[in-house]
Parts: sequence; C-alpha cells; structure tokens
Amino acid sequence: MKKVACITAVCLCMASLAQAVLVDNDFGTGTDTGPAFQQLSNGNGGSSYPATGVIANSSTISDATGFNTTGTVDASGEEGFTITWTVSSCDIDDLDADIWYNGWFFGVTTSTDSSASGLWNNAPNPVGVLIESDSYEPSGDWHLVAGHKNTRYALSGSQPTLASLQDGFAITLTVNSHDTYTVSSN
Repeated sequence: MKKVACITAVCLCMASLAQAVLVDNDFGTGTDTGPAFQQLSNGNGGSSYPATGVIANSSTISDATGFNTTGTVDASGEEGFTITWTVSSCDIDDLDADIWYNGWFFGVTTSTDSSASGLWNNAPNPVGVLIESDSYEPSGDWHLVAGHKNTRYALSGSQPTLASLQDGFAITLTVNSHDTYTVSSN
C-alpha cells in the first residue's frame, strides 16, 4: 500500500456578528465542537483515522479517502462562513502520484454519507478548494469547486510545491451569502 499520510485539523467558524464556532475538531488534542468526523471512502483501499486525523491513500489511482461529519451543520441563517483546514504534515514524495485522480478537496457539501456518494465529486453542491493532480490539470493546480463537481474555477497565486505540502499548510475559505468568496493559504 502506498501511503500518503496527512494529519489535519478542521475548524468551521461562522462569519457573523456572533462569530459562533459550529465545527471544531483537532483530532484528539482538545475539546471538539459540532458533529463528529467519520471515515469517508470509495472503498478502493485507503483509510482515515478520525481519532488521530491521519489519512492514508492506497496505491490504487481511483482511491478517494478522507473525512466528513456524521451530521449536518445549519448555516442558512448566517451571513456566511469561514472554514480553516490545518494540515500539520504530509508524507508524500510526488505531486502527481500522491494527489491522485480525485484530487485533494477541502470544502463542504450537504452529504454525511461515508461511502463514495459522500465524496465531493459525487455529493450535491460542493463548495471548496481542490488541489488537482495532472489527471485533470497541470500538477498541483488550485481550483475553487462551486455548486457542482464540474464547476471549477482556477485560483490565482502560486501552485503548491512538494516541499510546502510536506511541511504542512493551512487553507482558509470564506463563503458569503451574497455569492462571493475569499481563499487563502500558507
């Protein structure tokens, strides 16, 4: 099994006057807020461990593995939301081989299904940041996925390098109720 191990922490914060935190999960190092995380997989050999935040992909090119929540979060009454993913490190050695066909999606959907139906490219109305391999675009391209799996917009800025992914990174996405967004990464 080829492993691409990444450790992630997720925080979903509402961008309203109250600044309510609806989801905060640091994978075992503190108190969590909101629904628990569960393994999300298309059954092609990868694994993820919600207790530790580690995701390990298999050597199967169509493997898609990660996390999603066991329950939904209602943000419909808010002016928008901000979500930050912090990846502390990744054990990868090749952008094309390790990002794979489905890419790395950091986003939200309305699905809590833990099977292939819950993946960003199968779930209804995904919104998020996608790092794609050369299966679709040049290696390491950043895209915003909005509304539907086939609606992707290229994001400006530097493409992620192998070293920057290995060292860890954070992605922040803010989506506003008036259909605007901002994305940043370090």
